[in-house]
Amino acid sequence: RFDYASVTVDHKAFLEKYLKDLQSIDPRQYRRAEQFAYWVNLYNAVTVQLVLQAYPVASIRDIGGGFFSRGPWGDDVVSVAGEALTLNDIEHRILRPIWRDPRIHFAVNCASIGCPDLAPQAFTAGNTEALLTQAAKAYLAHERGARFSGNTLVLSKIFDWYQTDFGRSEQAMLNTISQYAGAKKAVRMQQFNGRIKYEYNWSLNKP
Repeated sequence: RFDYASVTVDHKAFLEKYLKDLQSIDPRQYRRAEQFAYWVNLYNAVTVQLVLQAYPVASIRDIGGGFFSRGPWGDDVVSVAGEALTLNDIEHRILRPIWRDPRIHFAVNCASIGCPDLAPQAFTAGNTEALLTQAAKAYLAHERGARFSGNTLVLSKIFDWYQTDFGRSEQAMLNTISQYAGAKKAVRMQQFNGRIKYEYNWSLNKP
C-alpha cells in the first residue's frame, strides 16, 4: 500500500525534481542493466505522481484516458531524448520487447490493489536481479497473485493479459510462475489440470 494522503508538498517537489532529472538523461548512453533500472524507476515514479495529482481518487482508471479508454496509460506523460512517451510505450514498446523478462510485470506498478507491490527502493544495475526475483516471489506468495480455491486455481489477470510472456500455453505459464511460488504451491501448480480463474482488483493501493 502507498499512503498518498501523507505525502507532503516537499515530497511532491522532490518527486517532480526526480522526474525532471530522469527526463534530462538519454538512457541510450548507459549500459543495458542501467537502462532497465532507468525505465522501471521512471514508470513507477510517473505512476505515483499521476495518482498524487488526482488524489483523492478511487482507482487509477479514473485518471486520464480518452473517450474509448480508461486510465492514464495511453497519455503522453514524459519526454525522453526528445520523444514524448506514454506509460504504455515504456512497458510495451521498451521494457517487454527489449528485455523479454516476465518478471517485468512484478516490477512496474499500476497503483492498484491487484498489482504487485511497489518496490520501496529504486532499481539499480546492481540490485535489479534480486528485486525482480523478490517481487515475483512476494506476489505469488500472496493470494492476489495465486491461490487455490477447491479445484480452481485463481490467478491474477496479469497472467491472462500477458500469458505469452510467461509461456506459450497455460501449462507453460504455470511452469514459469511456479519457479517463484513457494514449494508446496509450486508442486501443485506443476501438476494442476483443473480450472483456472483470473481476477484483478483495480482499487487504489492506498491504506
